[in-house]
Amino acid sequence: MVFLQLAILSHCLADFIFQSNEIVQLRKSSNLKKCLKGNILHAMIVFIILFVFLIIAYKFKIALLYSLIIGIFHFIIDITKNLLSLKIKSNHNRLIYCEKKSFLYIILTPLYHWINSLIFVTDQILHIAIIFFIWTQFVTENGGYIVSYNYININFTVNILNYLIIYFYICFGGRYLINVVISELYLQPYKNKASSGQIISPLEKTSASDYIGIFERFIIITLVINGAYQAIAFIFTAKSIARFRELEEKFFAQYYLVGTLFSTSLGILGGILLKYVMSK
Repeated sequence: MVFLQLAILSHCLADFIFQSNEIVQLRKSSNLKKCLKGNILHAMIVFIILFVFLIIAYKFKIALLYSLIIGIFHFIIDITKNLLSLKIKSNHNRLIYCEKKSFLYIILTPLYHWINSLIFVTDQILHIAIIFFIWTQFVTENGGYIVSYNYININFTVNILNYLIIYFYICFGGRYLINVVISELYLQPYKNKASSGQIISPLEKTSASDYIGIFERFIIITLVINGAYQAIAFIFTAKSIARFRELEEKFFAQYYLVGTLFSTSLGILGGILLKYVMSK
C-alpha cells in the first residue's frame, strides 16, 4: 500500500508543483518539436520524483522499472492529450466559420464549452488508473520486493501519506481545476480584461489569488477533519471583507464568488474524503 501511495504522491508533486510555466508553455505549443520537448521534460520529472521516493525502501531494480514504466505511460497520456486538445480546438474554430452547421456540431457545442475541464479530469483519472494497474502487476509478479520496513511504522506512514495525497491534490490540484473552470466561464476580475477577450490561462502562472486559494483549502480541510464546520464561514467572511470595495464591480463579484464557492466546496469534499479514509 505504501508503494502505491508514494506513486500517487509523486504524481501530485510532478503534475502540480514541479511543473514550471516554461514546461507548460512548451507542452501546449502547436509546434510538434516544442510539444514533444515539453512532454519529455515533464515525463523525466515524473520519473525522477517517483524513483527518488521508491528507492528509499524498495529494491533498485523494482524502483527503476516501475518509475520508467510510469514515466513512459505518463508521456503517452500527456502527448495524446495535448495533440487531441489542439485538434479539437482547430476543428471547432473551423466549424465556427462554416456557414452550414452540421447536426453533430450543434449537439457537441455545449460539450465543447467544458472540453478543458473534461480533458483535465480524464487526464488525472487515466494517470491514477495506470499507476494503480501497474502497481497491481508488480504486487502479483514480484512478491517480496520490499527491502525492509523494520525502521518504519507502517500505520503511521500510511496515515501520513493519506494526509499528504489529499492535501496536495485538493490544495494544489484544485488550483488547476478552478482556473480551468473559470477560464471556460470567461470570468475575469475586471471589466477591461473581460471586454478585451483576455482569458485566464489555467496552467500558465500562479497569481496571489492562487496562493490565497491554496491556503484557504488547506485551512478548510483542516477544519473539516476536526469537525469545526462553523469556522468555515469565518474564512468566507474574512475574504469578503478584504474584497469589499472590489465586490461592487460586477465582473469581479462573479469571478470572486465562483472561485471562492468552488474552492470552498473542494476543501469541504477533501476534508470529508480524508475523514472517511482515516476511519478505515
